Amino acid sequence: MKKVVSVLMSFVMLLSVFSGFTLSANASDTVKGKCGDIAYYEYNSSTGEFTISGKGVMWAYGWDQENEIEIKQPWNSYLKNIKKVVVKTGITSVGWSAFENSGVKEVVLPNGIEFIDGNAFNNCNSLTTVYYNGTRSQWKKVKVYENNDSLLNANIKFENDSASGGNDGNSGGGTVPAPAPSTPEDTNKKPEIKPSETTPAPSTSKK
Repeated sequence: MKKVVSVLMSFVMLLSVFSGFTLSANASDTVKGKCGDIAYYEYNSSTGEFTISGKGVMWAYGWDQENEIEIKQPWNSYLKNIKKVVVKTGITSVGWSAFENSGVKEVVLPNGIEFIDGNAFNNCNSLTTVYYNGTRSQWKKVKVYENNDSLLNANIKFENDSASGGNDGNSGGGTVPAPAPSTPEDTNKKPEIKPSETTPAPSTSKK
């Protein structure tokens, strides 16, 4: 009897160890972090899906003229592996250079999105489809700043679009020019981060 109990206990211990490994493996598929004052991101490496949730605007990324540093996205190392970006209800912007040069193929936007900052989807050559959870008329009120042609040229699918007789369309939002760099004649200088609306950059300290 003692032998049986001992064997059973050993089996349970082994099972718990292997279960632990499985849980760790699954947990390692997900990366989480902050991308705004009350905005958060979650990336699933097994699916390539990148989700933004919370409230308000995303932070801006790119060149910070004031501190003379480049603020890289926390997800910079796996930008090319991002296949789908899902922006949840409550988030009102996509930050400056947030997904520039990424491998994103699909973008899902809520009808509460107010603006897409400059370079947010710049050079996203794989982007083919945008799902907008609103109507065509609502989409036209969204401010899309410069260098977001990849987004505007994608096939935009609307949640409700009876006027067009379908959900597909390529009608862009209210495209407006973003502020130019402070020294446009210097072509070798990286552009200054100038949030188009109220997008704050992550806090930095000048060394």
